[in-house]
Amino acid sequence: MRVHGKTKDFNPKAFMFLSTENTLRWAMIWLSEWKFFEWFVILCILGNSLCLALYDYSDRDSLTERNQILDLIGFVFTIIFTLEALIKIIAMGFILHPQAYLRDGWNVIDFFVVTTGLLEILPNSSVNLKALRTLRVLRPLRSINAIPSMRKLVSALLMSIPNFANVSVFLIFIFVLFSILGLHNYEVISYNRCRLTETPVNATYWPMSDDPRVCSMDSLGVHQCALDQWCGNPLDFGISLKDENVEFNALINYDITTFKNIGQSLLTVFQIITMDGWTSIMYNMMDGSFYGLASFYFCILIVFGSFFLVNLILAVIMESFINI
Repeated sequence: MRVHGKTKDFNPKAFMFLSTENTLRWAMIWLSEWKFFEWFVILCILGNSLCLALYDYSDRDSLTERNQILDLIGFVFTIIFTLEALIKIIAMGFILHPQAYLRDGWNVIDFFVVTTGLLEILPNSSVNLKALRTLRVLRPLRSINAIPSMRKLVSALLMSIPNFANVSVFLIFIFVLFSILGLHNYEVISYNRCRLTETPVNATYWPMSDDPRVCSMDSLGVHQCALDQWCGNPLDFGISLKDENVEFNALINYDITTFKNIGQSLLTVFQIITMDGWTSIMYNMMDGSFYGLASFYFCILIVFGSFFLVNLILAVIMESFINI
């Protein structure tokens, strides 16, 4: 049937007795397909999202005037969204017919959000209101259904998930490969420091100089200790890293992104691929080991990981978008 100059299929009967010629149903169909009604709903979703952003979540019981006003506005939006759902249910039918309201997955999300909103405002409700209020964060998801272009983008993203399998296998291979290489070449280099004595003073203490940089035990690294100092690694003498307080050392990211074991190597490779603070890790390895190999290792990882693999993932998503 044609509504507002466009053709759209509706079930001949909704609720098994409301035909398309019924005055009430025709009015609901006309209203649900009216572009100004869609714009009004989108504005309400944006307004509701703004209210959620302004809400003070430290006041869960809404004791402040600010939260009480926002709760009142949220109540109004809940009524509006409920009326919108009722209009579409009358126009499309509920669930029995092929084009019914709940036969569309996006409408299921809308219906769930509306239902939780209604449970929240019911008087003397026995449900956990704080848990329901947490579900308010789902309300902006309604914009996916309200904006067709956004729904297309999300659909493309969901359709691309099966194609991520091959890309994920290749990504894991690169992660493991570079993690093993990092573990082999830079396992304990992050703990090299310039020392004031040639050997530890005792089993738990080896005094360090004021130089915070990672040092090289040979002449291949960039950073060499002063003539009256010695480059040493506590692990060579059985000193615990806790005694060295490496977890408080910001230079090596508090002993998080290192190549100490395969788990931390994987985490370090992941951070490098995200290009967040990767140069600091590279400079540490260049200071403590052969700088040419370290710079080559990190640059190759950036090229393959950050530039190639990330764009490969985007290509998979783009292919799904084109096929919609």
